Amino acid sequence: MRERDLAKEEAVRLRNVIRQQRKELRSTMVEVERAESEWKQMVDEKANARYKQVMLEAYDQKYDEATKIFVEYQKQLHQYVSQARDIRRLITDSAVDSIGEIHSHSEKEVVYTMVKGSKSSDDVMVVITESPRNPS
Repeated sequence: MRERDLAKEEAVRLRNVIRQQRKELRSTMVEVERAESEWKQMVDEKANARYKQVMLEAYDQKYDEATKIFVEYQKQLHQYVSQARDIRRLITDSAVDSIGEIHSHSEKEVVYTMVKGSKSSDDVMVVITESPRNPS
């Protein structure tokens, strides 16, 4: 009988040990899951930050390219405005009907031809043509 009581006590003790180990295991699993979740979140944040950095660099590059295009456009616009002013001066300076040409100094030669009608009420027509510049 004594052995039976000792065996029962040992069984109860072992059950309690197993319960305690299960609790510890569950606690450890929760900690591991939490750490894994934090690690995954950190990795996602790094990837997101890298993505944002790449996108910012791409936007910066596009901005720089757009700025260069705009600067070139502005230069050409200033040339055209200057040439239009020159044409207007020629028109206002000329008392008689006239035909004139102004050439730009760019790689392609831009030719502005102005034609004034015979009556003062006629509009002035400006014809713009581009032709390759002759290297002569």
